[in-house]
Amino acid sequence: MDAATTTDIRLREGASIAQRLVVAGSAAAVALCFTPGLFTHDTMEIIISVVALLAGAAFVGGIMLAPAVVWIITPDEILIGEQRPFGKLRTRIVAKDDIRGL
Repeated sequence: MDAATTTDIRLREGASIAQRLVVAGSAAAVALCFTPGLFTHDTMEIIISVVALLAGAAFVGGIMLAPAVVWIITPDEILIGEQRPFGKLRTRIVAKDDIRGL
């Protein structure tokens, strides 16, 4: 079927792995900007550096572990696919009759 004549609607939530790596790398770089305080003898700077590292690690982890979801809507059904970065693709099909029953 030609892409110009298709009636499918495709919706996507979540970023690709490449986009996630760019954002995670940026977050890691920002977190590292606040770590020079780890090598001082000032207690407050050490605390700020540790908090910045933990927040950066949590942010990177959240970005990398967020699921990607796709909805493909056709005249006969809706296909929902969800995948976590290290998991299997989980799919669910909602048939036209199921939607009509609602």
